Amino acid sequence: MIRRGRNVPIGVKIISILYYVAAGIFALTSLTFIILAIIALAINPDLGGSLQELPSFVISSSNLGIIILVAGLFIGFFAVLSFFIGKHLSKAKWWAKILVIIFAFINLIAGVIYLVGGNLFGIINLIFSVLIGGYLLFSNQAKSFFAR
Repeated sequence: MIRRGRNVPIGVKIISILYYVAAGIFALTSLTFIILAIIALAINPDLGGSLQELPSFVISSSNLGIIILVAGLFIGFFAVLSFFIGKHLSKAKWWAKILVIIFAFINLIAGVIYLVGGNLFGIINLIFSVLIGGYLLFSNQAKSFFAR
């Protein structure tokens, strides 16, 4: 529930919506990975010939299926987490604000790494991270909304 007597600032609403969108994307990705894992576990193709020199871990479809399944479950965890962050951020929950700031900081570091590696996607990462983290840390509206 929204705290009584407080309107949710537009910046917090936008960040909440972004986390809902991320949750949806993570959920679809997770579902895709889990379906692919089931397919990989259900079939066991004959790989034959030149692949026999590779270690069995590399060519085993059951191991591939398990890896894809674990990745799908991991992404699913982030889908659920993103959903709850989006939901509780607009309810002025301090833990949601802290998690968003931590994720913004991690994305800021990732953006710098992308840029150093020559990937221009890092600029987008940097812009979003600075805007989101900066807003929650320094905006008077956000500070008063999350004040106890």
